[in-house]
Amino acid sequence: MGIRTVSLLGMLSLFVVANAMAADVTTCDPLPAGETGVLPGPLSCAAAIQLGNSATLDLNGFVLSGGVRCDGRKCSIISGAGVGTILGGGIVGERVILNNVDVDCDGASYGIAMSRLLDASDVTVKNCTGFGIHYGGDRGARVKAHGLDVINNGVGMELNMGALVGTDINVSGNASAGVYSGKIKGEGFTATGNGTFGLSAARTIKVSGASVSGNGTGVFVTFGSARLKDSAVSGNGVDVATARRPRLNGVNCATSRKVVSAQITPESWLVCAGE
Repeated sequence: MGIRTVSLLGMLSLFVVANAMAADVTTCDPLPAGETGVLPGPLSCAAAIQLGNSATLDLNGFVLSGGVRCDGRKCSIISGAGVGTILGGGIVGERVILNNVDVDCDGASYGIAMSRLLDASDVTVKNCTGFGIHYGGDRGARVKAHGLDVINNGVGMELNMGALVGTDINVSGNASAGVYSGKIKGEGFTATGNGTFGLSAARTIKVSGASVSGNGTGVFVTFGSARLKDSAVSGNGVDVATARRPRLNGVNCATSRKVVSAQITPESWLVCAGE
C-alpha cells in the first residue's frame, strides 16, 4: 500500500509540474520542441504557427485563426477545456495527434496534410475546397480515428495506398469521394451524400455497423473485395461495386456490380436483395 501511495503521489506531482510548465501562447511565435503551449484566448495568425518536435498546442476551447505546421516527427493539438477550433488554415505534419478539435477550412484548400500518421479522436474537418484530409508524402498515410467527422469538403479523405482504421467515422456531404484509401477497416462508419464514392479503397473494405446512402457509388473496391456486416448500404447509384465477390452478412443493399480494370460494369454479383 505504501509503495502504491508513493507512486500515485509521484504521478500527481508530475502532472502538476507539467501543467505549471505549460506556457500561455499569446503570439504566433514558434513553440519549441517538447514544450506545451496553451491558448488563454482567441488568437489570429497571418501564417501557420510552427510546433517543434513533440510539442503540444492546447487550444483550451478557443479559436486559432490560421494554420499549424509541425516541424518535427510528431506534434499534438488538443483542447482540454471544450472544443477548440482551427479556422481558415490547415495542419501540416509527419505524425499528427488531434483530440477535441474542429478544423474549419472556411474555404481554404486543405484541412490536414500528413505524410505518415493521423491519430484523431473527437475531431471534425469541414469546409475545405480541396481535401479534408490528405496524405502529404510519397507513401500512403495511416489514419487512426475514434469519433471523426469529415464533412462538406471537395474530397473527404485521400490516403493513396494507406489505411483508415477506427470507429464512429463520418464522411458525408463531400463534393467528390468521401474517402479513398488502400484499405478501410472498423465499425460505425457513415457515408452519406458524397458526389462520387462513399467508402472506396484499392484493396479491401472490412466494416460493420455502417450506414452508406445517397452517394454515386456506396462501397467501391478497385482491385479487391469488401466484407460488410450488419450495415445499411442503399439508395446509392450503385450500392456495392467490387473487383472480387463481396461478402455480406446482415447487409441491406439493392444493387451490386463487378469491377473490371477499375471500371464498374453492368454485371451483378447477385448478392443484394432483389437481384
